[in-house]
Amino acid sequence: MKTQEKLKEINEILLNDLKTARLLQLNLVPDILPSEERINFERIFIPSEEVGGDFFYIDKVFNKNNHPFFIALLADVSGHGVSASMFNVLVKDVYNEYKELIIISEKIDLSIFLKLLNKKILNLSIGELKFITIFIALIDLINKKLYFTSAGHPHAYIFNEKDFFKSFGIKNSPPVGIIEDFGYDVSCMEIENNEKIFIFTDGIMEIFEENIENFLKENSALTIKEIREKIEEIIEGKKTEKNLFHYDDITVILIEIKH
Repeated sequence: MKTQEKLKEINEILLNDLKTARLLQLNLVPDILPSEERINFERIFIPSEEVGGDFFYIDKVFNKNNHPFFIALLADVSGHGVSASMFNVLVKDVYNEYKELIIISEKIDLSIFLKLLNKKILNLSIGELKFITIFIALIDLINKKLYFTSAGHPHAYIFNEKDFFKSFGIKNSPPVGIIEDFGYDVSCMEIENNEKIFIFTDGIMEIFEENIENFLKENSALTIKEIREKIEEIIEGKKTEKNLFHYDDITVILIEIKH
């Protein structure tokens, strides 16, 4: 009886610790997303357990010349659980450090963020292989440009309700935390009114069984709010099917360039 009571006590302590870790993780991500006349954001954030390895951040920043930009950041830490979620703290910390550089700079270089994060992880010397895939996009509405870089992350999609549909990302770009002093590339593309952008972690691919492209093409005329709601309905439907029970982190960022 004493052993059972002790195990029950330990179990309650662990559950309370997990709940605390979950609250901390939820406080790392933004509760309110930027929304302006010319741009709108939506997000889906579903950790697989009490805490997960996914992280996202959406922000409006200004450079030295007070030029506005929007940043959408998505990260996926290898593994799950508390150890993976703790790395989200590191990602947020490095992002805050990077944002301070943006404020005092004229030109924004997204690769600096990956370089800073890569160095931080490698300097930890934790003894086990821990890496993070990253996709980060910077939107300049004034000049109608989208800058982006990625580290071992699935390519994103940009599309409209007509016939335009394109995947974009950086090829042959390893996750951060693997190769010291790796030189990450940054690319740029033009953006137009009424285009939508879909950035995601690989958990969503399991839900759609590799058919996420077809889903986006079929629903390209919907607003990003309607697309988000439809995806959430599909996720809930999958979770009720025992043979397709999903247990991976799911994170999606949707961006809509308006008139």
